[in-house]
Amino acid sequence: AVTLAGLHRELAAAPAGDRSIVVRTQILPERLQAADAVVTPELERVIAPTGGEIARVLRSSSYADAATDPAAVTDLVLFASLDGIRDHATLADGRWPEAGGTAVEVAVSEPAARILGVATGDRIPLVGRLDGRTVEAVVAGTWRADPADPYWLGDPLLLAGNDPGGSFRLVGPLVAEAADLQGPLDGGRPLEAQWRAIPDLAGFRPENLDQVATSLSGLPGEINAALPGSNQATVTTKLPAILAAVDRSVLVAQSGILLLLVQFGVLAGYAVILVAALLVDRRRSETALLQARGAGFGHRVRLAA
Repeated sequence: AVTLAGLHRELAAAPAGDRSIVVRTQILPERLQAADAVVTPELERVIAPTGGEIARVLRSSSYADAATDPAAVTDLVLFASLDGIRDHATLADGRWPEAGGTAVEVAVSEPAARILGVATGDRIPLVGRLDGRTVEAVVAGTWRADPADPYWLGDPLLLAGNDPGGSFRLVGPLVAEAADLQGPLDGGRPLEAQWRAIPDLAGFRPENLDQVATSLSGLPGEINAALPGSNQATVTTKLPAILAAVDRSVLVAQSGILLLLVQFGVLAGYAVILVAALLVDRRRSETALLQARGAGFGHRVRLAA
């Protein structure tokens, strides 16, 4: 129990993004289904000993405000779809988007909505930075995220509504249905696809640490060998290093507990010998009387027992 509690505490101390497995690739929408049939089973195999969740995330290319001069653009907007977001985010206002509308329905996080200055029902005219295509998004609702939930992997774009890295500040994402990202928003361009495997911390045991680490070692090669066409994926995780450190901690904890148990055993043995010696001394006269009446060694042992 002590070892298991220490194992889970060590894993929980690592950032969610480090202890999860993210497979990332740029892929054309028509190849997405074939890639999904490769990546998802491989990730399920890796986290099978622990259980957990696999979420697919799709991201579009960048868009800018259509009313802003292209030379003055500082903020870029992304569309995204996230499997399972309705189970992890709290709807603050409105409703979740539906696919197939004339304008692309989106849900916006509360921080992103404040940055963009939009609310439920507002329309957002956007223009693609790569091809100049115009898209109109309508805000169907707003949502909020729990930063402690490992589902978000500490992603600043999802939690804070913006990511200031690079030459432009990314704002959003505008969460739409996957069908819209693969339809009116893609324009024949590749999407950024991510598969996020989030192991269940409660499923880790000292005996399955090596199994998970071994499965991870061959994951990139197996995925890239099976991806359709010329697509290649990158696998990002720090789980092997975390498991190696945790494995050492488990060994130290088990050694400490074993030493403690040995000490308790020695102490218990000493207590038994001490009590036996006291009883022998206390019963010396009774033992002499039994011997005088002809009791042998076997008789005395049985009586003492």
